[in-house]
Amino acid sequence: MWERFKKALSPRRDPARIVAGGGDGFYVYRVRFQDGFKDVVSLVPHDNAFESGLAAEAIIGMRASFSDSSEPITAATFQPNKPFVQFLHDVIASHAPDLVGLREAARRQGNGWVYVIDARTPTPAGHVPPHDIIGAFEVKEGVVVPGSYRPNENHQLLSANGIFRLEPTLREHLMDRIMQLQRAFQNRNG
Repeated sequence: MWERFKKALSPRRDPARIVAGGGDGFYVYRVRFQDGFKDVVSLVPHDNAFESGLAAEAIIGMRASFSDSSEPITAATFQPNKPFVQFLHDVIASHAPDLVGLREAARRQGNGWVYVIDARTPTPAGHVPPHDIIGAFEVKEGVVVPGSYRPNENHQLLSANGIFRLEPTLREHLMDRIMQLQRAFQNRNG
């Protein structure tokens, strides 16, 4: 199904950028599916998407039902894309243990869990809503336990506070991996 995106992306409509909660670099594309058009959200810039289509993992999610209006995509109308969610968690599991902030938090914690918090949360140093906790790593003796990452199934990619946001280094890793994926997708389908 996702391979059809190359032909299905509508060139008649300029993609709209979602700027939610201060985040930047999210794109909306109108895509033709067998059952009609849907709006999908991606991190892939429009030049790349129109040239090659979108790999499944590059699609954050879509509007649950088609709307011909210019209404924004909201948490109530958004349907996350499971391949992207898994991809996001793989990137976090691979790269977050190398983050200075996470290692410092692990040292302070000693034993227990350290959490990867969505950067859009309004209270990162206070009460963090469960839907803004992306996942957690186990900590023993001040060190992140390798392979211990656990995704939070309650994390929402899009909430009333906007679309998800990662700390800058994780976002760079996510974008690098997405663009690698897109290049491989282009080579297979080009």
